[in-house]
Amino acid sequence: TNGGVTMPPLSRTAAGFERQTGENHYGHYLPTLLLKAALERIICRLVFCGMCKDADPTIDYDDLAWEKRKYAPDLAYGQSKLANALHAREIPKRFAGVTAYSLHPGWVESRLMRHAGPGCVVACLTCCFKHVAGQMMGVDDGSQTSLFCALSDAEQLESGAFYSQVGIYQDPVAA
Repeated sequence: TNGGVTMPPLSRTAAGFERQTGENHYGHYLPTLLLKAALERIICRLVFCGMCKDADPTIDYDDLAWEKRKYAPDLAYGQSKLANALHAREIPKRFAGVTAYSLHPGWVESRLMRHAGPGCVVACLTCCFKHVAGQMMGVDDGSQTSLFCALSDAEQLESGAFYSQVGIYQDPVAA
């Protein structure tokens, strides 16, 4: 699961949830509950943001919708992704015969950070990380951990576990 919403200005889903938690977590949680009898494997794709103010995200259970406190887009994003990871840990405990994994694919070149700041700043940061620091990866590399969790035999994986940048793709033609 991955809603692909990162640090937008405060907005709400039609149901009234803070947008990031609504799209990144609840939007996948409800179908999981509704389809649990047909599911065998669930993969929660997380992208924790290294630029966030709070490196260790927490969930404020008293204010899930950000109605009582000042909205912080980066902290709301971290809260939505932590909810995904906790969801993946709970699934094998609550649904017999269903395995679940959470993963971080690495920093993949995408439009994910489009709300992180003014366009020129985001474009500059993207360029710097991609070309100067070599931190960003293309979609081939970015898909490998998802594919690993989706295609590996269940015996090779620990249900409820978190995986990060497993099996980075190496182009045999370029090697």
